[in-house]
Amino acid sequence: MKPHESSSSVWDKYRPVRPLGTGTFGKITLAEPISTVLSEPQVAIKFVPWKFIDLSACSLERPDPALYLSLSSKNVVRLLDVCEDSGGMHFVQEFCNGGDLHQYLVGDKHKLNEKEARAFMRQICDGYNELFLHGVVHRDLKASNIFMHYETQHAVPTLKIGDLGSARDMAHASKADLRMQVAGYYLYLSPEIIRNEPLTAKTDIWLLGVLLYSMLLGLRRPFGTDMSELPKRIAAGRYTISKHHHFSKECLEFLADCLQYDPEKRADWLALRSHPFLSTDKYTPMESLKVAHQQQHQICEAGKWVFDIRHKVDFV
Repeated sequence: MKPHESSSSVWDKYRPVRPLGTGTFGKITLAEPISTVLSEPQVAIKFVPWKFIDLSACSLERPDPALYLSLSSKNVVRLLDVCEDSGGMHFVQEFCNGGDLHQYLVGDKHKLNEKEARAFMRQICDGYNELFLHGVVHRDLKASNIFMHYETQHAVPTLKIGDLGSARDMAHASKADLRMQVAGYYLYLSPEIIRNEPLTAKTDIWLLGVLLYSMLLGLRRPFGTDMSELPKRIAAGRYTISKHHHFSKECLEFLADCLQYDPEKRADWLALRSHPFLSTDKYTPMESLKVAHQQQHQICEAGKWVFDIRHKVDFV
């Protein structure tokens, strides 16, 4: 069965079990397939009303199921079916029984140590590599769009990138289509969104940096959460990390490579994919390093590491 060929009512094919929650544009329901066409015992059905799928207003451009069909990574949520009715679109996806990363971080964990964050980021980047190989830019990578699934109760969770409603095929999208409205994306603003420029894979790199920062520091954001001040803070170009966290050189360099103001200076995906933070378990204490003399005053303040997102820091 091809998702884009489904025409019958979604509730003729799936039996609702219980609500799972409400997203930015619609509600999500846990359901069971009525027939045996799908092997999954349970699925998650995301309903998006037509009023949010408005091509002229671009409040949420009509998602293309074909973007999902070519993706096969275990770290990307699979789309199983799409149904349309007079109310809107129903996206039938694999059900992830562990909720999302945001829920995980606001629960018992609050924040991850560097080893845990590195393991999670490796999975997220494995999923993102699948998007990159298919020319897809996600544009909305954030903790609530990273889903978790447990094969058994005490297993290590599998992380999966989901919610490709804002994703675009870079090969076929126009520059206008690659712009994103600021509303709804404040806490993950990139400089390109502030400047209303077309978004690229470099925007996703920025979002990966914000995501790692929030995992390490308990959902804090590198530029704060005051929406009225956020554009100014990003334009000012500094974020800080307390030295008492004792993060490694590899971790802080990964963050710095992602959180560069100028997309041209920001790491590209191929460089980031082979970064020592992801490709090795190396841990170099920051305290053991020296900073190039001309930058010494920029990176060290009382009890803090300070990063200027307009300039790269060279460790020697």
